[in-house]
Amino acid sequence: MRFTILPILCLASSTLALPVESALKDIQIIERSLRSVSASLDKLSSELQAINPRMPSSEVQQRWPNVERVGHDLSNLLDRDAREIRMSPTINAFEASTLLQSLTRLSDATDRTVNEWISIRGALNQGDRKKVVDVLKHHQASSGAYADAILSRQQGATGLLTGPPGQLFGQRAKVSIQRALIAYQ
Repeated sequence: MRFTILPILCLASSTLALPVESALKDIQIIERSLRSVSASLDKLSSELQAINPRMPSSEVQQRWPNVERVGHDLSNLLDRDAREIRMSPTINAFEASTLLQSLTRLSDATDRTVNEWISIRGALNQGDRKKVVDVLKHHQASSGAYADAILSRQQGATGLLTGPPGQLFGQRAKVSIQRALIAYQ
């Protein structure tokens, strides 16, 4: 069988282009997840803002089930995405550095949501406060698993100035949620 140079070059170029396309898909899995988690955090924050510490107890009781559901939905999303991210290929240091801004925004959104949790503390009765602690503990565990999953995909990112972005997010989320847990206990 005789091959000319043109078909061989065509085959070689498609083989060389495949890893670049695959790398784009690898980072897109994490970026898509970051966007959906951020949107879910914003939804929880808006649900929390709907509760005013001065509103009647009956109105708080009416709004609480939705807040609790959205809080658990967020934790479930974090758990599901952590599993999906763990199954994806590792990313290099350059790709990991592109996640830093998105992870910083996610940390900021977590801080805002924690501040909302703390601000409504006075509106909730003792029974609901225990439910808040459960939601926050679930969120803390899920955030830790999510950060670990991102960190596990950033094998080449340890040379960054302050550590891998996934590790920074994990530390910041843990401290932030711990602040809310202290406020409710």
